[in-house]
Amino acid sequence: SKTTIDISWELNTEELPIILAFSTSNRFGIPLGDYSPGDIIDGGGTVLYAGTGTSFTHENLEPGTTYYYKIWTKGENNYSAGLFSSETTICNIFGTNFSISFDEATFPNCWDNVSNTEPEISWIVGNTYGGLYGSGIHYYFLFDSYNYGEGSIQDADLISPEFDFSEESSVYLSFNHYFKHRTDHKASLHFSADGGETWNEYTSWEADTENPDKFSERITEVEGKNSVYFKWKYEGSWGWFWCIDSISVTANPMVTNKPNVYSKTIE
Repeated sequence: SKTTIDISWELNTEELPIILAFSTSNRFGIPLGDYSPGDIIDGGGTVLYAGTGTSFTHENLEPGTTYYYKIWTKGENNYSAGLFSSETTICNIFGTNFSISFDEATFPNCWDNVSNTEPEISWIVGNTYGGLYGSGIHYYFLFDSYNYGEGSIQDADLISPEFDFSEESSVYLSFNHYFKHRTDHKASLHFSADGGETWNEYTSWEADTENPDKFSERITEVEGKNSVYFKWKYEGSWGWFWCIDSISVTANPMVTNKPNVYSKTIE
């Protein structure tokens, strides 16, 4: 489910009571004393249930989010070591009222980060010197080719959540980006209109873009399709970087004025 997780367990042979706690950071403290639902365990974890039941439904959750659980048996004087589990809620399927930007360096739920090489390399949410928007502290999707070093082979995909455009007669994709190019490196935008089974390259960049450059185009190939993904691909070896921010999907064209920011390029 997008907003609920069902949890079940078995009591020990003595059928002693248990406490069940959750965390979104996979950090749990050591329980001491008695607890009621809603209590915080010192060191991490919020109590969901205390008693002798064998199931619990965790409700009102965020889609596309991993929740961590730990359960302890309560003895007469102490608790057991505890058992762990985790579950991820289902992601939303989006339409033409979608946008994403960042005010912190946290990779978003429901975006796939695919490395097509070994060892694995990946996109992050962060920033780099001379990156998108130039000076100041900004956060954006970043593939930092330079950071992976000389000799590395790089082929990495940033893949959006799923979109349903089955009732849309026009679909516009917009984003700000800055590709700092090095010879034989390529940045490209792709789409899939069949649930990720096949991919089509829509456009590519093989030279420096402006900083920032505004992409905003109608993607007619995905209109009327019910399982659409977008993909940003970086290919190279040891280059500079590609930064992407302010991604929007709309039913009408976006204003394409350049963002009012200071621009700076690495020499």
